[in-house]
Amino acid sequence: MSISTVTFDGVSVAARIAELGEFLQTYATDYFDTITYDETDGITCTIDETTVFTCTVEGQRTVTLASGVSYADASASYSLTGAIKGYVSDNALMINGTYSTVGDRLIIITKTVADETAIVMCYTSATQSSNAGRTYVRAFVPSTSQVVSFLNGSDLTSNYSTTKLYLVADSGKTVLAPIAFPNGDYCEYAFITPISQYRDVGNAIITVDGTDYGYNGVFAIK
Repeated sequence: MSISTVTFDGVSVAARIAELGEFLQTYATDYFDTITYDETDGITCTIDETTVFTCTVEGQRTVTLASGVSYADASASYSLTGAIKGYVSDNALMINGTYSTVGDRLIIITKTVADETAIVMCYTSATQSSNAGRTYVRAFVPSTSQVVSFLNGSDLTSNYSTTKLYLVADSGKTVLAPIAFPNGDYCEYAFITPISQYRDVGNAIITVDGTDYGYNGVFAIK
């Protein structure tokens, strides 16, 4: 199973929204019922006629659960400093971009073993004053209202954070732990790496035991 890559290099916000919107319309139709985009307002994805994911490329990204609860990553001015990259496998998508104020911003879209769409959001704050070096990580199954924080926060509506160095231990081997949810559902093709020899890799394809994975230093797709 191979990983292919797509680079989005639009020079304006509108162009980036269009590139990402077209990417999702090409590769994410198995995960959402509808995918639309507007070059001003951004991308909207629905499941069962409910808007479950919105993204404006340089603004907040929001996941809304069937329960009506919404989760957004931290409010900040996201200024893209490099190209956004998309990673595509047969069973998952990963979109990662590098921003001046928050470092890497990641979205993973995949299915759980119960055939529910799962969304992972992660970003590493690079230069944002007191938040420098912090990593925010959550995963969601919108249709079943499942949410998990990988930092064991009891209040999942808050932006729990830690540094990437604490979240992922440096090692000569890489451990790929499937993303699992409170109801026991889990992802076969999306992983968190609590131990990794690739911890400092931010946006790449890595090889573990002969298999390629898209990777951002914390999460991987197969």
